[in-house]
This record gives sequence, structure tokens and C-alpha cells, in this order.
Amino acid sequence: MLNHISYKQKNKLLAVLAIFMAILIYWFGIKKTINAYTQYRKNNEQMVLVSNAPTSVLQLKQELMEINSKLGNQNINGQNNTNKLIELVTNYCKDNNVVLMEFPQAETKQKDDLLIETNKFTVGGKFISLLQLVYILEQKNHLGKIASVYYKTVKNYKTKELTLTSKVYLQNIKKKENEN
Repeated sequence: MLNHISYKQKNKLLAVLAIFMAILIYWFGIKKTINAYTQYRKNNEQMVLVSNAPTSVLQLKQELMEINSKLGNQNINGQNNTNKLIELVTNYCKDNNVVLMEFPQAETKQKDDLLIETNKFTVGGKFISLLQLVYILEQKNHLGKIASVYYKTVKNYKTKELTLTSKVYLQNIKKKENEN
């Protein structure tokens, strides 16, 4: 049957059959092997993640406990905290010749399950005395975090003198308890 076909045509037919056989081998043998290998690699990566899961869960729990402990330090009853702040500032003002000029009501804002309470007050006096008050609030009493301090000179029109004032922003972060 193939005797009357030339060698050139036989070579072309052989090349076509070789390509056809390569495609069949790929579809039925190599493709399944490649798919199995990629699935094996994915499963291996997931196994590594799963084997590291207990340590990463433990690490995340420790970070959560650390954050909650930091929040717990400031998780004080709001009215009680404001009263303590007023008491501390008025006693300091009385003892150090500083004037409490303004103490408005605390502002509260809610973000997710956190309640941010901001107390701001204005005191006037000498720079060292004002700086010591900020130091006492920030380092010794821990009634909140000092968010900002704004120093400004104001002219007193009755005495016609310049007075240094300090507006202090003190923040507390409170975690709202989840009802589970």
C-alpha cells in the first residue's frame, strides 16, 4: 500500500502522524500529570499554612490580649475619669499659681466597637508650670493619652498683660462590651 508513495510524502505523513501522536500523548498522559503536579503543589502550600496555623493563631491571640490590655488601662467609667481629671487639674492649679480658664464637656465619638472620649481644657500660667502639668498628666497619673497641647499667648485686657495659655487635649479609648 505504501509502495507507490514517494519518500518525501512518507516523511511528511510521518511528521503529521508524529504531531498527532504527540497531541494524543499530551491529552491523555502529560496533561493529567501536569494537573496532578499543580494540585500537589497547591495542597503542599495549604498544608504548610495549616501546620503553621496554631502558632499564628496563638500569636494573633497574644497581640489581641496586648491590645485589650492597653485598652483596659483606659477603660474607666467616663464620669469618674472626668471627675478625677478636674480634681487633678484644679489641685495643680491651686498649688502652682496656674489658672484654669476653660473646661468644656468631654466629646465622645464612636468608631466600630471603640468609644473615643476627648477632654480638652485650657490653663494659663508660666511655661514651666504648664509643662509640668502636661508631664504629670502624661507620665504620672495616666488619666488618658495626651493627644495634643497647644500653647498660645493671650492678652488680658483688664491687666494689659500677655498670658501664656495651654490647651490640652486628653483622649481615652474605651472598648464597648459585646453582648454575646
